[in-house]
Amino acid sequence: MSERPIAFVTGGSGGLGKSGNARQLAALAGRQRLHTVLVDGNPGQQSQRAWHRLDADRMLENAQWDDLKHAMVMPRELGQPYALLPGPLDPRAPGLIGLYGRALIALSRDPHIDLIVVDADRMDPAQWRSSHTFAGGVIRPFMQAGAGRILFRIGQTGSQLGDGLKTLDAVGMPELTITCAQRPAPCPTPARTRIGNACWTG
Repeated sequence: MSERPIAFVTGGSGGLGKSGNARQLAALAGRQRLHTVLVDGNPGQQSQRAWHRLDADRMLENAQWDDLKHAMVMPRELGQPYALLPGPLDPRAPGLIGLYGRALIALSRDPHIDLIVVDADRMDPAQWRSSHTFAGGVIRPFMQAGAGRILFRIGQTGSQLGDGLKTLDAVGMPELTITCAQRPAPCPTPARTRIGNACWTG
């Protein structure tokens, strides 16, 4: 299905830094002179649209399958070492799963692109099994075809750890998945006592 590698940055919980990691990975690859496209694959949140301060006229719906450049923001305009394919203007529009899938296929076949990094929403086992979600309708087919890899962010404690482990078990593709644990946040003030990841002062 794919000729260019696709890296899906996702996880089992929110608040793990997935969008920032996707941007950093795209920037690192771009600085290594790899022609990289960052895809805003979380239509409900669209962190990349917000972070890059894109106007509403920049949207996935502008994509023409013979030339995705109508929808993409190129590196020079973006001020970054990567291009960006923004998410849709209407995150609830019908047919988004197919729209994303066709866009990724077109990007993967472009001989001028070296790497595609997709900032995806968190996922869970039910989403992985459903073809009506981004996880099951976009990520899973690329993974099953051997055309994608998952960079999976997981928390270190509580539900962020538990939900992540359940999702990884449902995905069941350890050979195509890299799991990265979230680093605990530093204590804002010197702590007298430290228990686990919690800081106690006073």
